[in-house]
Amino acid sequence: MSEVGLRKRIVVDVEPATEREDGDYRAFVEGLRTLARDGYTEILLNVGGVPNADSMLLGAIAWAWTSTLRYGTTIRLLHPNAQLRNLLSVTKLDRLLETTDTENGDV
Repeated sequence: MSEVGLRKRIVVDVEPATEREDGDYRAFVEGLRTLARDGYTEILLNVGGVPNADSMLLGAIAWAWTSTLRYGTTIRLLHPNAQLRNLLSVTKLDRLLETTDTENGDV
């Protein structure tokens, strides 16, 4: 996870993984929760490098969205591909998770 901070906004690169384990996702969510506790009000998850999103990744993002919302932090997906946009639509998570193609966060 690499980070680039801008004011109270941070961009977090989501790296594709060939083999994911539940613990990886727990650490991912905990890392995002820590950023929210540290005062970041907006987290942009750069998913542009993830060629194929799966249900575990989507579940971790939804879990992180819920966890960080408690701190008043917004999570947006940066550079989602067509497959991820479709997955968000099918699961109706597109109603909760905003997507953007620019780092300034414009939807």
